[in-house]
Amino acid sequence: MNDPLRERLLDTAVISYVQRGQEPWASRVLALPATVRRVPVIAYEEQVRGRLAQIRLAETTRDRERLLSAYYWLAETARFFADVALVPFDRNALNHFEAVLARCRGIGTQDLKIASIALARGAVLVTPNVAHFAEVPSLDLEDWSGE
Repeated sequence: MNDPLRERLLDTAVISYVQRGQEPWASRVLALPATVRRVPVIAYEEQVRGRLAQIRLAETTRDRERLLSAYYWLAETARFFADVALVPFDRNALNHFEAVLARCRGIGTQDLKIASIALARGAVLVTPNVAHFAEVPSLDLEDWSGE
């Protein structure tokens, strides 16, 4: 797992940490070579859905400050994803997903899709939630929380 040239797939939580500048996550992610730093399309989906939900909430409650913040974070999210390589949920990932879905009952489907993309690519999943993903067979994980 310590192979610096092996692809690193960033969990949605890691992306959120990087966007907020939270250490050690932000520095570690930025230190990764662009050739190995990857983001699963599922994380993109989760982030965009979350940002749009915040906009809807602000509009519904007519909260001007929340609306400004929601649009700020939508723009920041767009900027972040413009600078990273998105990894698709392809047929190989779908096959892995279907195989682990029946075995891993304690993990949500979005997280299983992220894990399946990592398995399909032979990538390391970088996450602060190692215990959460531990039941996925053969999934290589890295947690930088203690660094």
